[in-house]
Amino acid sequence: MNTFILCDLVQACKKYSRIGDCFWLIDNDLDFNHGLRSCTIDGDILYFVKDALENENEINVCFHHEVDPIP
Repeated sequence: MNTFILCDLVQACKKYSRIGDCFWLIDNDLDFNHGLRSCTIDGDILYFVKDALENENEINVCFHHEVDPIP
C-alpha cells in the first residue's frame, strides 16, 4: 500500500474529483489541530498501519479536498 492507493480509493467513491493531502488521526482523544499526522511518503504508511493495529484495526483517515463548484 502507498499514498497513491489511498487517494485512488477515495476518488473511486466519485464524491470528490480533486484529492489533496492525506492525514490520519493518531489518537481519537485528540482534535484535528493536534492529532492529525500527515501521510506524504510511503514510509508514513508503516506508522499508519501500526496505529491502526493498536486501535483494533481501525483508523480515521482524512483527505484535503477541494469542493467542486456547482455548475
